[in-house]
Amino acid sequence: MSDRPRRVAAFVDGSNIYYTMRDKLGWTIDWQRFRDFLDRFGEVRECNYYVGLSEEPTQQGFINMLAYNGYSVFTKDLKTITTADGSPVRKANMDVEIAVDMLARLGTYDVVMLASGDGDMERPLQFLRDRGKDVFVISTEGRVAQELLWLVGANFIDLGRYRTDIERVRGNPEY
Repeated sequence: MSDRPRRVAAFVDGSNIYYTMRDKLGWTIDWQRFRDFLDRFGEVRECNYYVGLSEEPTQQGFINMLAYNGYSVFTKDLKTITTADGSPVRKANMDVEIAVDMLARLGTYDVVMLASGDGDMERPLQFLRDRGKDVFVISTEGRVAQELLWLVGANFIDLGRYRTDIERVRGNPEY
């Protein structure tokens, strides 16, 4: 067994986590505290945040804050998709970018932490686990695909259980 710390790479699906927090948990993550939280699992070598670009005037400040706190931020323009009922929905769909980056960096980490409940990530995570990586999923109950829960078992991190560790508290600057 090696004495070197486990190398950690985190991949955050920004949209997925945003809606999880807004629609399910009702509080906001402090992204500096979240990155510090990841240190519990080893030496964080990279922390990647994936987000669609919107017209929100505060988004650039948020992206700058993430970069300042050690995140690599990957963006993509939002596209308008028309749903079956004819209503427009704006989406960026960053799943492919996340999966490619996880696989491309395979040799640089021992632990992969995916902050997303998206079931589309099952196959890339299975691939990584089959190659000896410790695989964790970070989300919350009711917002995570069952196949991800089956895949990671005890390596599921429920955001709701760590609120006191990662919540953005009043008085901290807005983004």
